[in-house]
Amino acid sequence: MDNLLKSNAAFCIRFSGENEIDASLLAKTINDIAELTKIAAKEECHEVNAKLNVVVFEPGSFQIDFSAIVEMLPTLMTGVGIVAGLTLTVVKNVKGIFDIKKHIGDKKAKSISDNGNDSIIVENENGDKLIAPKGSLVVINNIKVDNLVANVATSAKAHNPEGTLTFSTENEKSVFSPDDLIEMSKTQHIEETILCRKTQIETILKIKKPDILLRTKWDFYYNDKLISAKIDDDGWLEQLHNREFKIGCGDSIKVILEQSFDLDSTMSLVEGSERYTVIKVIENIEFESEQMKFQY
Repeated sequence: MDNLLKSNAAFCIRFSGENEIDASLLAKTINDIAELTKIAAKEECHEVNAKLNVVVFEPGSFQIDFSAIVEMLPTLMTGVGIVAGLTLTVVKNVKGIFDIKKHIGDKKAKSISDNGNDSIIVENENGDKLIAPKGSLVVINNIKVDNLVANVATSAKAHNPEGTLTFSTENEKSVFSPDDLIEMSKTQHIEETILCRKTQIETILKIKKPDILLRTKWDFYYNDKLISAKIDDDGWLEQLHNREFKIGCGDSIKVILEQSFDLDSTMSLVEGSERYTVIKVIENIEFESEQMKFQY
């Protein structure tokens, strides 16, 4: 969309050692950093869309230069300056995520306290304290974020077991030693709260495969997507069982469809969590060919 407000901020990841890297390792690292940046952006503001561009690979040690881009629709409360500030905050938060992971490893933080100015104080099990951006706290309570950082640390170790990882922004730099990377590659035991959302809509489902037993799931096409759904309309199922009408592959039904899906702690959709139930069948919409009818 041309009317989106956009801003970008640069940062880089450097693996010490050879200036060559395994292609699959590179692809995984870029994907993990991209996912991490998207989550950090949503944690800061749910209204933004974030993406990551690879700008250049630097010679010497293997260095990847990134450009984080944040987009959002303009409102009365937003402007170019606010979006630019948000982009810098997102990059700062991503760096803070790595810093916190180094600080606590796979252990739980001993304490977390507010430090003002959108920052927090994280105390590890040894009593050492780290000041980090508040938006970086997501690494402590989000399984996916913790795993992504662990993935990057593991990739750095695979590239050079004795090497370091450097995360640099325009004004700051963090260096992670081989020992740091060993601890950072370990994942935490996080108990994550999952929120279930349900919606109901009136829609038309095209039947791909009916259910012979009438009590398990049918296969439908819903908005050109193949889904499986149980039908909970006992009256309609009884009429079908009594052969009061014929229906089968290629026919459609107008229904009240309930969609359930899970959201993680960042309010992001948990992949594969979508579930569908037909609450009520409103109308049968027959296909032209009688040969496609399913006989019960």
